[in-house]
Formats: sequence, C-alpha cells, structure tokens
Amino acid sequence: MNFHPQTALQVIGFLYVALPFVAWSIVRTSDYRQSAWLWSLGSTLYGVSFVLLGLRGQLPDWLTLTVANLVVFTAWVLLGSALIRALGERPPLARMLGLWLLACASYVTMRIVDASDGTRVIVVSSFYVFASSWVAWTAARLYRHTRYRSAGLVSGAYLFFALALVVRGLSVALQKQEYRAFAPGAEVAVVYIASLVAALYGNLGYIGITLESSQAMEVARTVALTRELEQRRQSELRATELAQLLHEREQLLMQREALLASLAHEVRQPLNNASAALQSARAAILQQSNDWRRAGATLQRAADVMSHVTAAVDNTLADAVLLDDALPLEKDDVDIDTLIDLTLGDFAPSERERIQVVRETLTRTATMHMGLMRLALRNLLANALGCSPANAQITIHIIESEEPLALLLDVADEGPGVPVELIDRLFTRGARAGNARTGLSHGLGLYIVRRIMERHRGQVILIRNSPAGATFRVVIPQGA
Repeated sequence: MNFHPQTALQVIGFLYVALPFVAWSIVRTSDYRQSAWLWSLGSTLYGVSFVLLGLRGQLPDWLTLTVANLVVFTAWVLLGSALIRALGERPPLARMLGLWLLACASYVTMRIVDASDGTRVIVVSSFYVFASSWVAWTAARLYRHTRYRSAGLVSGAYLFFALALVVRGLSVALQKQEYRAFAPGAEVAVVYIASLVAALYGNLGYIGITLESSQAMEVARTVALTRELEQRRQSELRATELAQLLHEREQLLMQREALLASLAHEVRQPLNNASAALQSARAAILQQSNDWRRAGATLQRAADVMSHVTAAVDNTLADAVLLDDALPLEKDDVDIDTLIDLTLGDFAPSERERIQVVRETLTRTATMHMGLMRLALRNLLANALGCSPANAQITIHIIESEEPLALLLDVADEGPGVPVELIDRLFTRGARAGNARTGLSHGLGLYIVRRIMERHRGQVILIRNSPAGATFRVVIPQGA
C-alpha cells in the first residue's frame, strides 16, 4: 500500500477540524469557557492549515503554503494560550506576538527569496518543534499544578510530535541530494503519525482537562458549602447556647426575685410579731408589774420568732449563693459530735431538751462541708419539731454504712407523718411539710436539704412515714 503524504495531511486536517467541535460541545458550559474557546479555535485553524497543505498542486502555492503556514503559527499561539488560561494565568501576549511575527516574517522571506524545499522544511520544523515543545511544557506545568492525568496526556502527545519533527529536520539536513517537500519517506510517515496522535490525544486530553477541572471545582464547591454549612451550624449552636444562657439568666433573675419576695414575706410578719412581743414586755416593765413571769415569756416568744427569722434568712441565702453548682464545694474532716452540738445550739433550750442523740457507730469524723451540713441538719430538726406535738421527742441516729461507705444521720419525730399528697413533691421548692403547730414553714427547708445533699453527692430520703411519726435520712458519702 503506497503512502500519500498529501492525502494523510487532508485526513489529519479533517480530524483537527472535527475534534474541536466535539470538544467545544462538551466543555463550552464549563468554567473553562474562555480557555476552551481558544483551544477549539486553535485546533480548528491547525486542521484548516493541514487541509490546505494537503491540497498543494490543486490550489495556488500562496494559499497552500504561505497562508497555510501562517495559519499554523497562529494555531500554536492559541493552543498555548488556552493551556496558560487553564493554569489560571494571563498569556504573555507581547512575547507571543513577537515570536509569531518572527515566524511569519521568516517564512514570507523564504518564499520571497525562493528558498529550497529543504531549507523551508528545516526552518518551519524548527518553529514547529519550539511551539509543540512549548505546548507540551505548558501542559506538563498544568499536570504538576493540578495532577490532572489528562494534562499529562496532552503533554506526552505534543512532546512526541516535537521529537518526530526533530527527527524529520535532522533527516532533511543530512540528505545530500535536493529534498522535495511531501516526498514519501519513513521520517515523513513518523511526523504524520505524530500529528495524528496529537490531533486525537491532544483534543481528547483537553476535554479530559476540562472535565477533571469541573470535577475538582465541584468538589471544592462541595467542600466550601460543607464548610459554610458547618460555620452556619456552629453559629446557630452559639446562638442557641447564647439563648440558653439568656434564658438561664432570666430564670436566675426570676428566682432571685422570688427569693427576695419570699424572704420579705416570711420575715416581715415574724418581725412584726417579735416587735409586738417586745412592746408588750416593755409595757409590763414600765408599769412595774409584779407579773415578771409574763414579761419573761413574752421576751422568750420574741426570741423564738427571731430564731425563725434567722432560719428563714439562712435558707434563702443558701439557696441564692451557697448552693451554686458552678462553685466548687470544699469539704473537710468534721467532728460529728461538734456538728451535732453546733446544730443543737441553734435552737432554744426548751427545744434542745426535746432532741435526743443516739450514737450507733464509733466513727468520730466524716468528710463534709461543715456550714452546709449544719444547715441541713437544722432544717430537718426544725421540720421535726414543728410537725410533732409540743412535748414529743425528736431523735437523731448517727449510723455508719459500709456499702456504700457513708455516714447516715436519721431524724425521727413523733408527729402525724407526711400527707400522702405531699410525698411526691416533698423536697421541692415551696413544699410545706406540715408545721401545722408553728405555722412558720418557709417552703424552703427540705428543698435546701436536698440541694445540700446533691452538692455532697449524697441524698435525703423519707425512710419511715406513719401516723406515729416520720423519719428522714441524710446519706453523706465518704471516700473517693
């Protein structure tokens, strides 16, 4: 089968013209639109020039040679510019225009002086080698920058074309006889094969570049969207946390206001009673009455009222300040008997006489917060005294638990027990555990006991409830 160079040129030219339309139809909607337009135009011009070269002898030489080669020079500029655009850079227009003018001027000069075919082939091949090497180098830069395998394919295709042109140029330069353009030969066949490879793999590779770029951009958009969504989620989370903090602050303010209102309500009337009792005692003294016993009783009643006021203030301050979970609870080794003695000292002598301490363990000390535990025990005793008949006995049992390791303090009374409807909310704020005899319940006593035990990682429980009395137990954990 005979090899016809001009027929091969026409086939390669038609491929170069057809493939850009395929490439443009695929990549024209991508983010590489400007680069794709340059590549498609350059490849189309390259194909037109090959078709013109293949028509030599059928059309005038100025068209099939001069115009064809000038169009090729222009095509190389456009192909290289397309790859530079794909890199995200601006093509060096001044430098490329200078090289294009140099190539065009050189070829036109050779046509004017009627240089031989061999000279024109060597000069034109040199320009082609430079241009195809430049395109291959630019595609290789794109590959190093993006790791697109398609860029590597374009670089390899045009590097192969440059090497084939080098072989052809050397072959022409080494020939001793006059070289005829388009003469059949092995080196010409290699160049045409390399041109065919560049036509196919160059365009297919460029399509791959745009597709890989679009995929990378889509991934980048997805990552950016994910990051934006995460930032928005974090912002919403911070907004939710801020709203929660504001809500907690509002709740705290409402709680403080309720505490102040409760304190004002619980303290005002007892103070009025104490004031009335003191005025009655003063009147008896001023009248020089012999009924000193009545004056003493009045003063004692005023003292008792003051004691109840002090208890109300202590509970309110504990609820507002001492029981803040944000503050660390400092615990020490406390002498149990000292704790009992200090707590009993908070009561009037007549009430202390009713309280009996039963020790069921030899343990002398336990780890706890002295002030808070004294308040808890005082509240339990005040509740027991208030719920029991006037002369009823109150018993404190000091017990040691081995499993789990804990100190148990049981406060037992001889009252009527806790009403069934009150048991479920016995340790909540505002619940009143009887106190029918005194009428001085603040609704905070047992709630404060529960909060104190929670701070100690312990608990307060109702272990006995009957018409014959109730028993409350506080569990104070010991050890780690």
